[in-house]
Amino acid sequence: MNDNKALVAAFLTAAATKGMLDAVREQGSDAVCWWICGMGDVTLQLPHLRAAFQKIFDERGMVIMPLRMIGEGDYVAVESLTDCRLHNGDEYKNTISHWITLSDSKI
Repeated sequence: MNDNKALVAAFLTAAATKGMLDAVREQGSDAVCWWICGMGDVTLQLPHLRAAFQKIFDERGMVIMPLRMIGEGDYVAVESLTDCRLHNGDEYKNTISHWITLSDSKI
């Protein structure tokens, strides 16, 4: 695995274990942008998304498991599967694509 893929894998692990906001704070550059299709840039909403996820999902939150990665230069594309459980016990699984740009080993 190349260095950029390893950095992205570590970032997704941190997002799953610490939460997206903390992962972005620790591994994101000053210019980090979290963009969601249909919503646009949600970077400033990450604290609110954390609270919303805590209301929806059990204590594990949203676990993002990379299925495959393609890296070229400073760009890494990730296909991942979310593994979440709602408070009522129902499972929520979704396939998500991430397009990540790295700069100086930061997301």
